[in-house]
Amino acid sequence: MNAGTYDIQHIQDLYDLLTLEGAVSEEAALKVGCKIEVIDVLDLDEEISLANASNADDVVTVFEYLRDGSYNHYWAFDKGLKNRGIEDGCCSLGVIDGINFCQPEFPQNIQPKI
Repeated sequence: MNAGTYDIQHIQDLYDLLTLEGAVSEEAALKVGCKIEVIDVLDLDEEISLANASNADDVVTVFEYLRDGSYNHYWAFDKGLKNRGIEDGCCSLGVIDGINFCQPEFPQNIQPKI
């Protein structure tokens, strides 16, 4: 499949929506980045819980590695917004559709586990 093309309709719809939203400006793109990383962490937390329940330690390790990357990306987008004068960074998004995009408890400066 081509980049940006998904065979799961709700994923395609989300991709299309966020691509349009982020194309408006650099600030909008950074806010989309915040959204994506919070949603990634929430999804990965669910998957980690399922993998733990199945004693799939190898899967847990991979998902935790991916989640650490999402934490780092979240803080990079937060810093980008702050550098553009958005004092609250990702927290400026607040709660949208029941998802809180203000995540000050996310770990910062996580080093890759190699």
